[in-house]
Amino acid sequence: MNDKSALKMVGLPYSVTEEDIDVFFHGFGMLEDSIKIGKYSSGKTTGQAVVAFQTAEDAALALNEKYKHYIGQRFIELFPLTLKEHEAFPVE
Repeated sequence: MNDKSALKMVGLPYSVTEEDIDVFFHGFGMLEDSIKIGKYSSGKTTGQAVVAFQTAEDAALALNEKYKHYIGQRFIELFPLTLKEHEAFPVE
């Protein structure tokens, strides 16, 4: 199955934490321990992350409700992903 039950986040502040992302998606059915924040080999964040949701419907609702909302001073772009794409997201 190729359902889009994950989201890629782009435009994150470099100081973003898992807690910031958890708060951003609170109430949208995000899977526990599914936040992956992209990092360069130097350890600095890339400004991107991925998150998985319980269902494709949960992910679609989060996309529709939170697209271009802010974390800090940055507005966040969201893009649908499959769980396979979520798993393959590089974190280092």
